[in-house]
Amino acid sequence: GEVLPDAVFIGALILCNMLGVIVFHMAEHLHKYGTTIISPVGAVVIGLMELAAYMDWGISSRLQLYPLTFIFGIQNAMSLVGVVGAPTTQCTGHLGNLAGALQKILAGKRGEAFNAKNGLSLAIVLFFMLGCIAGVFAVGAAKGTPMDDFLLLPATVALAMLMVTDDLLSTEPDKPEPEKAGDATAL
Repeated sequence: GEVLPDAVFIGALILCNMLGVIVFHMAEHLHKYGTTIISPVGAVVIGLMELAAYMDWGISSRLQLYPLTFIFGIQNAMSLVGVVGAPTTQCTGHLGNLAGALQKILAGKRGEAFNAKNGLSLAIVLFFMLGCIAGVFAVGAAKGTPMDDFLLLPATVALAMLMVTDDLLSTEPDKPEPEKAGDATAL
């Protein structure tokens, strides 16, 4: 059986997600390219987690949710302040945006429905669904192979690379400092 009651387990997951958000903002506060610095952490954590499953170290799938939730917190915070500017892990909000757009289309207000926000929501929902379908096929193809225990690692490495790209695109470049004029009294 599991050690934690469901309410405590869910509360701890929420705290892990919040910790990921905090770590992201701390990294961004401490260094201009904070996302670039912390994004490989996700790949390493997922790699270790999948290695533990492969080596059968006895870590339950329920406990494996903690590092995933932490990484999702980092990724969600990054997408809010980066180039995307919207949460990418919360499809319910995007589905709500799309429902509102459909309502406007049905009311004859097509111009109000077709905007960048709804386009982004549509892209996120479609790619989420494509990811789900690809995941089902990947699980089926990996069944009974060593890759069965390492399915999250390629996606996590790709996520880390996308986070670095987002960080580089959304961070303002350093402005050169103006040269100081020489002191006229030094002659």
